[in-house]
Amino acid sequence: MEFEVAIIGGGLSGLSAAQALSTQGRSFCLLEARPRLGGRIETETVEAAGFDLGPAWIWPHNRRLLALTKTLGLSVFEQYSSGRFAFEDRAGHVRRDLDFATMGGGGPQS
Repeated sequence: MEFEVAIIGGGLSGLSAAQALSTQGRSFCLLEARPRLGGRIETETVEAAGFDLGPAWIWPHNRRLLALTKTLGLSVFEQYSSGRFAFEDRAGHVRRDLDFATMGGGGPQS
């Protein structure tokens, strides 16, 4: 079978491209290495608790990605950004004395 377009990767960008091509009535083939779609977006459930394993944040000024998450029906939430910053280095040493947050904003209300 022949296609007009080959989309490499079934993450947000690949799924968005597939949606746009489908809306236009164009033929495409979406190729994904993993046995699931979603790219870096994944939630693992352990003992009824959900753990986000995907992207850590969306920068508040990234309006296009925020719009895409809305179009795809994905939920986002405000990045926690107050309090003390905890950091663990490769040796396993944990620091809790850094008084700043690295990422503020990231939700649709930002």
